[in-house]
This record gives sequence, structure tokens and C-alpha cells, in this order.
Amino acid sequence: MQEIRIYFNKTDTAKYISHLDLMRTVSRALTRAQIPLWYTEGFNPHPFLTFALPLSLGIESYCESFDIRVVGDITNEQIKQRLNETLPQGIEITDVSSSFMKCNDIAFAEYEAVFEFDEITDADVFFDEITLLLNSDELITTKKAKQKGRKIDVEVNLKDFIKCFEIKREDGEIRLLITLSAGNSKNLNPSVLFERLQRDSLSKPDLIRIKKKRLLTADSKEFR
Repeated sequence: MQEIRIYFNKTDTAKYISHLDLMRTVSRALTRAQIPLWYTEGFNPHPFLTFALPLSLGIESYCESFDIRVVGDITNEQIKQRLNETLPQGIEITDVSSSFMKCNDIAFAEYEAVFEFDEITDADVFFDEITLLLNSDELITTKKAKQKGRKIDVEVNLKDFIKCFEIKREDGEIRLLITLSAGNSKNLNPSVLFERLQRDSLSKPDLIRIKKKRLLTADSKEFR
């Protein structure tokens, strides 16, 4: 039995597949691809399948991964080829590795958000707005949290989740490159931040695309 990590992109229309449906999709693809999976023991045997970090709905990603355990004689390249032949459009296996970090090593995620405007002047206004907001000491918003089995509204300072950022202007678009806390101990859904920036803007931009580009460890190494 060998444990391996499978890396994949989730783009285009596949970004609208929820995490639960993604797990089902991958599980069925593994079966159709005839990957010799290792199954748990007990009354309800099931294949070992774990994802590094759930991806929020509507976000594209170029750094997703899941772990499986295989038995029998099959190469990593064969696994990659077979899965790419069975997975739906928008989900592409990019690499298969037998050597990898622990999922608990994930500390940050790099995102790119693209905001679009009808007028160049609106882009200039938004650039100044988010520069001021992201450089401030506090960026307070309300988010849902669970307390004693029920959901409540809590105030959080989004600045506590921001490691670094860069803002670029390109032909009427604003590109925000930002690194946010991610992982089991501290995690922020990027949509919460981007919606907060949109809500406070006088220029009312359209957020047309969010990409997750890389996962990083606490010492800024790429998670692999």
C-alpha cells in the first residue's frame, strides 16, 4: 500500500462544483479509471480519500490536491493519464507525487482577484479606495460563526488574515494579488474580503474572477 498526492486545477465551469460534489466526482472518476485503491477495514469499507483544503464555490484554483492510497502495480503517470480521461471539463490532473508535505503545514493561500469597470476613472477611484483600506490598521466586517450549535454574527478584523498584497492597474481592470491565512488553525474565505471591498466602494466594481494560485507554509515555501 502506498499513499500518493494528486494535484489538479479546477477552472472554468468546474469552479461551480461544490466541495461535496467534487468529492463525489473524484471518487467516481477513481472507480471509472480503475485505480487500485486501498479500502478501510470494518463494517463500512470505503476508499481512503482526503483533500488538502476545501475550495470555496465560484473560485478557480491552480493548486488543489487530494491524497489516496493505492495497492498493486500502477505508476504515477498511469494514474494521471487515466484520471484525466475520466474527469469532467475544468478539472485537470497536473501532477502525481509519492513524496509530499503534511496538510497541517498549510498556512497561507495566494489569490488573484480581478475587478472590472465601465470607466477608467472608476478604476482609479477603486485603486485609491482599496489601497487606503488594505493599508489601514483595521478592516472590520461581520461573518457567520457557530456557537453552541447555532449560527451567529461576529465581527472580525480582516487585517488579521492578510499577510501581504499588491494592487495593479491594467486597461480598466484592477488586479489584487493577496496572500491570506489558510489552513486548519486560521482560515479566511477570500470572498468575505472581496465582498467587503466592493461594498465600501463608491465605484461599485464587478468582481469577475478569483483565482487561488498557490498554497504556502508558515515559512513561505510552496506547499507540495
